[in-house]
Amino acid sequence: MEMELMTSDDSQSMSGLVQSLIQNRLILKSVRDLLTIVETALLKVYLIDNNNTLANAFLRNQDNCCLPTEVETELMKHHRCQELVSFYEKQNRHSEALELIKNIESLSTRENILNYLSKLDNNQLPLIFKYIKPMIKFALEETKNENILHDILILFVGKSIPTSPSLSTMDMSNAETIKFNPIEVYEFLKDINQDFAIKYLETICLKPELNSKQRDICNLLIYEYHDRIKQLSNESEPMIEAKQQEIKDSQQQNCKGILCFTKTTEKFST
Repeated sequence: MEMELMTSDDSQSMSGLVQSLIQNRLILKSVRDLLTIVETALLKVYLIDNNNTLANAFLRNQDNCCLPTEVETELMKHHRCQELVSFYEKQNRHSEALELIKNIESLSTRENILNYLSKLDNNQLPLIFKYIKPMIKFALEETKNENILHDILILFVGKSIPTSPSLSTMDMSNAETIKFNPIEVYEFLKDINQDFAIKYLETICLKPELNSKQRDICNLLIYEYHDRIKQLSNESEPMIEAKQQEIKDSQQQNCKGILCFTKTTEKFST
């Protein structure tokens, strides 16, 4: 029986198949294991040699076969904190990434935390709330807190919000699409500060992507206005009563003075 020779077309077809298998990671386990060993070793060499260009390119490649545990160990060993944050992000280990940002002095800035939180989706809302809550409380205790609160509002609403000083007078409803559940965000903010929750509702109430929720948001905003006015009224009532009493006491004192003056005048006139 004669063996058929492979034609050039067959060769090209086979080559294309191999490339497809490699690109889609549909390769033999033994080959995959070999790639893991080689690429992990290469990364170690790049880190030892301080070849940042190749190391970063390697880490940015989503398809690299490096062993995750080895990558983590090597990045820690070489104090490559920023790269480790990126590694955790790709592994969906967001809590570890945020803890690293929070605890490393060179990374621990409000901007870095907000930037990382902005990459998360609605499924990560509890994690977002955990890290944003102390930031909001800190901002509310500061006298000049407009920029911090503005950045936090951007996180929940979008990136097209104008900056101060005319923040309260400008239309912010044209910001980017809302990606977080507005009711959950509102309830979270209300537990911290009602005025900030109202600002959030004001910002999103006219956004068209709310669809059926838009009416609920508007109703919530109306309720919050009513509740806040009632609170302010109750808070100001004792002050109003005290002021009224002060005026009344002053008037009585004036009357006594006038009466005393009148009697004294009559006494001298007689």
